[in-house]
Amino acid sequence: MSWEDQGRQYHMWFGHGTAPVKAKDASDDGIFGRNGLAQRIQAVAHGAVGALPQAVRARAAAQYDAGNLERLSEAMTAWSRGTKLGVDEFAERFFGRTADDPAVKQLHRAALSVGLARSHAELREASDQLADAMQAIGLDRWPQFLADAQERARDPATVAAVDKSRQPPDPGKDAIRPVYPLETAIRIGVAGSAAAVARAAGGAILRQLLPRKSPPVYEGPKTIKTTKFSLPPKPDDLLRQGWKEITHPKELANGRRVFVNPETNQTVEFDKGRPGEPAWRGQDHYHIRNPDATGKGDKYLSRDGLPVPDGSKRSHIPADR
Repeated sequence: MSWEDQGRQYHMWFGHGTAPVKAKDASDDGIFGRNGLAQRIQAVAHGAVGALPQAVRARAAAQYDAGNLERLSEAMTAWSRGTKLGVDEFAERFFGRTADDPAVKQLHRAALSVGLARSHAELREASDQLADAMQAIGLDRWPQFLADAQERARDPATVAAVDKSRQPPDPGKDAIRPVYPLETAIRIGVAGSAAAVARAAGGAILRQLLPRKSPPVYEGPKTIKTTKFSLPPKPDDLLRQGWKEITHPKELANGRRVFVNPETNQTVEFDKGRPGEPAWRGQDHYHIRNPDATGKGDKYLSRDGLPVPDGSKRSHIPADR
């Protein structure tokens, strides 16, 4: 199958659900597992070709046949790992551009989407974002852009910055409290004796070495707090707030709609209540997906942003609040 046909087919799968997620995809080795990033990037690269206007698909496919697929795969892996950097630093280190550059915005979103994707619909979203970036840069300039991006991703300073951004905070360093400068301590003691000066300076040093409060204990990565946004009674209100709907046709048939916030990449599900059904099945409610989920035990977030199991009471958020 040609690249052009392959890209069109991948994009069709993402949009219409004709490539179902197999059971193994939920494991570490499946495309949506923790070890499936490389597979997701390959699928998104194919899908991006299918998302391009028909007149330029063949030209884009030929560029990938020339070796740019490997460059894109390597660079996009680095971009996905680097999404914990600030947006400004992400743009400067990986592209030498500003964060408000249209191509940078799309590539940052694509890197987030491919890293967090748990469905074909989400991969289709990443494909669209990558295709938009390719067109913003220009297909003629895209191969050179990829070559430059690959070199930037390999830069030792960039690799070190990405690794640092993925490390948990150091409670020992965070515990150091600000103290008076030594010269301030000396000024405090000028009116007194030399012993007073020594005591002031020594006290400043001790306050630095022995903070008044115990160091904070690292409690793991912070989750996205649901208090940062509201869940309206009507799901269509999410669209007016700037969210995008990514509902799969099969989900819609079962009364579920899915929305993603393009700025935070947070995803929520809305389940329509069925009159006469018991408990939550008869009540309109939301589920907030946990972007760091490892399985059913922490699939969703509660209203206060804490990981909760699939099917638990706290994973259901009434739509009338």
